[in-house]
Amino acid sequence: VWSASYEPQADALPLASLDLLDARRRLALRRRKSLPRVAIPGASVARAATRGEPKTWEPATPELFQLRGAEYLRDKKKYPSPPALYEAVGLDCLRSETPVFDLAARANLPPPRPFERRLPAWCPRLLVQNMCFPGTPPPLLGGGVPAGGPRGWQVVCWWRLTEAAARLVAEGDASTWPPHLKLWKHYATNADTMPVLNGSLKGVARVDNIREPGLGLPRLLHQFNAKPVLMAAAAAWGGDRPGVVHVARTDDYMEFGLDVGADFAATSNHALFKLLPKLPLLLIDVGWVVEGRSPAELPEGILACMRLNRLDLAAQAVPVEQWLPG
Repeated sequence: VWSASYEPQADALPLASLDLLDARRRLALRRRKSLPRVAIPGASVARAATRGEPKTWEPATPELFQLRGAEYLRDKKKYPSPPALYEAVGLDCLRSETPVFDLAARANLPPPRPFERRLPAWCPRLLVQNMCFPGTPPPLLGGGVPAGGPRGWQVVCWWRLTEAAARLVAEGDASTWPPHLKLWKHYATNADTMPVLNGSLKGVARVDNIREPGLGLPRLLHQFNAKPVLMAAAAAWGGDRPGVVHVARTDDYMEFGLDVGADFAATSNHALFKLLPKLPLLLIDVGWVVEGRSPAELPEGILACMRLNRLDLAAQAVPVEQWLPG
């Protein structure tokens, strides 16, 4: 009787079909085209006039990031990154009640440079990090970010494809591309439809002045300084880790959004929240890389990076509704 009435139950919801995903993409593109583009990328935080100027940003040095080498799967050795594919062009610090994603669709983006006009559709000429932090961390024992609390922060980094990378993509033979460029093509093309690939994006935060006396930084930060962190949820039953990256893209840009309050562990939220008062003392290099998981995908290379010079989010962040009108 039991076996006759049994109906197999799926452990997970079925994935959307490719036709449905294509329809969603077309709908999103039409919606983006209808939005007013008035916000100015990088309007809220100035670029440093001198190296290390407080409350500014400046280009970071890719070679300072230690990434997986060509033989990493065998020898576990890391080496300085090759040149980044994207260069920093702006930074915004915003405050919002809830995370606002796809900010690039509302921004007055810079026009294409001559060498960018021949890029293939898969290659976004602009890359945007939209990282959202809650104003109050979630409770340690379950539950989400409490409603009605103080506004959270959104740290929005803007990059554009370097001229060298643009010419290589537009003119070069793909068989001669470095492994991290080939991997970037795979990620940019499929990250919004392949959950495990989505989670192969790694963030690296490197405090350059971590040994400066008197900072009073926690031991945990010293332990994990400059260590890559996967943007992926915990694996269920030892399986693959699905990504938590909110991808928004057109042929012109790709924005990867991260909701720290919702998608990061509560312990991580509390650790980050305790670091906020220390930010005005720190020089932080932020870098992003797609993880190389096979010999063909190694060595790794930095996708984009930026240095944050002693930012004071409490003093510098502007309300997102003020930034959006431009």
